[in-house]
Amino acid sequence: MPITLRAAVLVTALFLVSPFAALAQQTCRPPAQPAIDWMGTQTGCRPGGAPCAVFEVINFKALPVEGSFQSCDGFAWNFGDPANGSASVQNPPYAYLAPGKFTVGVGVFNPQGNTSASKAINLTVQPFAEEFKATPPRVAAGLSTVLSWVTKSVNKVHIDPLNLDFPPNSTASVQPSHTTVYTLTPFGDAGQGAVKSVTVEVFQSRHRAVRHR
Repeated sequence: MPITLRAAVLVTALFLVSPFAALAQQTCRPPAQPAIDWMGTQTGCRPGGAPCAVFEVINFKALPVEGSFQSCDGFAWNFGDPANGSASVQNPPYAYLAPGKFTVGVGVFNPQGNTSASKAINLTVQPFAEEFKATPPRVAAGLSTVLSWVTKSVNKVHIDPLNLDFPPNSTASVQPSHTTVYTLTPFGDAGQGAVKSVTVEVFQSRHRAVRHR
């Protein structure tokens, strides 16, 4: 068979087969209804559990309520914050830059134009104490140590057992008489954040008696 004839036969075959192949690839059932799951990387926040924290990376997941998602499905996330955060993958990470209450939604669609499914959840993001430490963490009785903290989106912090309020990012010198657990509670526009604690260990110093001759 001449080369030109062979090429013509090949082109005709591709023309006849390709429409059916394209239809087979685009044949998709209506998308499954999604549920939304998430977990924070710092607080470990989960649905029904403790609130997430500002600036915390939250790993969101779109899960099918029944059945499974298809390879032709697309995803459209709206994280409901003033930054107009959005994503187009099934399991996106996202971090909120300000505390508050947010409505998160995800839609599922496919190229055949089937009706999009959607799901909305309410998620609370609170002020966050990033660090709370004592320097040094172990002192002799009668000596002082310095408590220090770093926070985000916080107006003030409350430290117990001192029962005192302090600025968002500051230090405080303390002189515990015995081993003490200090707890820091951050407060911001969105309310109270997760508590952090630090233990200061106090030991009794030993002095050698001086012998007089």
